[in-house]
Amino acid sequence: MLPDVPSPEQREFHFAVRTNAEQAEIVRLLEETLEVAGALEAEIDALRKSILKKAFFGQLVPQGPEGESASALLERIKAEKAKKWKTSHA
Repeated sequence: MLPDVPSPEQREFHFAVRTNAEQAEIVRLLEETLEVAGALEAEIDALRKSILKKAFFGQLVPQGPEGESASALLERIKAEKAKKWKTSHA
């Protein structure tokens, strides 16, 4: 196996090396950010489950004498989408 000999271009390449303290701070910030991201993912998952549960039990929209049935709501949504599609493709 040949040794890894840098080319002349590679020998001239300069880059900043962070101090140990700076590297430690970068790692700390990354770990903190990943922890927040993980907590947000868990919260999003819980919200999705909650929304699905409410949808399953019909608790997402108010139900009453003036409320429309699910089939009427779906028909209205379908008609609105068709109308939007026609106007955007005309």
